[in-house]
Amino acid sequence: MKACLNIAFIFALLAYSVFTYAQIRPDSANSSTSVNDSLLFNTNNSAARPKENDSIYVQSGNFFFEKNMYREAAEQYYAAYRLNPENKPLKFRLAETYYLLNDFKAAKELFEELQYETEDNAIIPEYLGQIAIAERDYPSIKKYFNRILEIDSTNMDALNTLGALAMFNDDNYTAEVLLRKSVEFHPRNINGLYNLGTLYLLNNRFNQAEEYLLKAYFIDSLDSKITYTLGLLYIGLERYIKAERFLNISLSLLQNNPDAWIALYITQKKLNKLKDARNAIEKIEELFPDNAHINLLKADYYYSTNDLNEAIYYAEKEIKNNPEQIIGYQILSTLYRLAGNPEKAGYYKNIINNKPRLLDSIAVPIINYLDIALIITN
Repeated sequence: MKACLNIAFIFALLAYSVFTYAQIRPDSANSSTSVNDSLLFNTNNSAARPKENDSIYVQSGNFFFEKNMYREAAEQYYAAYRLNPENKPLKFRLAETYYLLNDFKAAKELFEELQYETEDNAIIPEYLGQIAIAERDYPSIKKYFNRILEIDSTNMDALNTLGALAMFNDDNYTAEVLLRKSVEFHPRNINGLYNLGTLYLLNNRFNQAEEYLLKAYFIDSLDSKITYTLGLLYIGLERYIKAERFLNISLSLLQNNPDAWIALYITQKKLNKLKDARNAIEKIEELFPDNAHINLLKADYYYSTNDLNEAIYYAEKEIKNNPEQIIGYQILSTLYRLAGNPEKAGYYKNIINNKPRLLDSIAVPIINYLDIALIITN
């Protein structure tokens, strides 16, 4: 039977990838209203056009905006807005500028006003939805992106975001429906393909996971999270040569991922590349000297080389660093039993029995794939 990837680990991966978002930028900043503005608002209304006394501020704001000098642009737009608060395109541009400055409170206040003043325009709830994503306000994410789908049922960002949200809520049926719509309407939609592949990976539907993750990979072979996830998929399928290939690609693109190094270590161990596996441990220690479970990796390595004394040494260091986690005690009890020391084995087993508050899991669930972790149940 093929191994199943740890669900908690995949959720940690999703937190890294799913709720990323692209900033919405105007098509033009060369006039008093951008192309987006003219689509959003009826500029025939006299209140929507700059007045003579505010036009200089608008023009100055546009100049700074075009130069990506958003703080200066916001000051100019605000001065114009105080003179002409009924100018909706100006209010939109000011809100947009606050958004680009990550001043979400000010941006949200203006966008919410605009939402009531301009119906059936997806861009306002899209901005509000992006702010909700940045603030991890999940009820508002659902609210605003559902509003976008009411306006445009094919909107790619809304389908992707609501699909990802359904995944977090363990509503796999809804997630699949939304994400499949996303990739049907937008076949080269890399986030939809990636999220759908990850959904199938979560549910152990490995063939479909491979199909969609590879589609995403062929669109962007330089995305470190896609190659990383493919590496995890192939670990789950016990296809370790492919796992090693994709993990190496991922780490060549982004070294600062300790879980990818641990996955590579596990893969190289499975391929009996012990020297490479040892090098992976050294790289983890070099790049992440505070890694909480480096000693557990070392204990696993020495267990694999049949050096039980060194394995015990590093397992004892592990429980000193992580005394609240049960796995260290379980491993030490087993190692001492294998080493022919039943007294010590019993000592650590008693600790487990007498400390019910010990945590059952560890911070990096993929470590449960270590050989030394598997011996607990053997």
